[in-house]
Amino acid sequence: MRTWPSTVKRIAADTAHNSGGPVWWEFFSPTAIETAAAFEHLGAVYQHLLPLDEHRQVILTGTYPVRWLATALLPGVDPGPRAALYVCLPVLAVSLWLDTDPNTAWERLLSRPERDHLTTTSTPNHLSRYHQAMATAQDLVGCPVARILVCAPTTTLGYTQGRWLTMYSPEAVTQV
Repeated sequence: MRTWPSTVKRIAADTAHNSGGPVWWEFFSPTAIETAAAFEHLGAVYQHLLPLDEHRQVILTGTYPVRWLATALLPGVDPGPRAALYVCLPVLAVSLWLDTDPNTAWERLLSRPERDHLTTTSTPNHLSRYHQAMATAQDLVGCPVARILVCAPTTTLGYTQGRWLTMYSPEAVTQV
């Protein structure tokens, strides 16, 4: 499993924090940082994802590109130019949106021992804004979206995910 955190955003967040700012987008231009992050994401895809043989294996990735567009929306950046950059990426067979109510998500985050970045820098309102940004970003990706409500029982989730994988890559389900 590979993660693609934005080095640009991490440096901006650290700089803002060290200078007494609460969040990077109050310290730097959100458009400049999000554009730099978009090019950084493109580089990661070209380096790590494109060399994979998508005809012989199922490739699942969580931040490609819906989450990137959604996070650009949070500080108020127009997602259009970043969506235009992502047009050159391979088209997804399906985007799995593991969806839940923002208040339920907040409660789950607070119950986790490691917590998350969101719980240390934001409020439940941030999750509501992020939820709305994810809904908006889904429309910009140009692929089918499977919205899976993760408040359902685990057995239902497994069935639903398996159904979507079967629909888009039936030969690969036994390999997953």
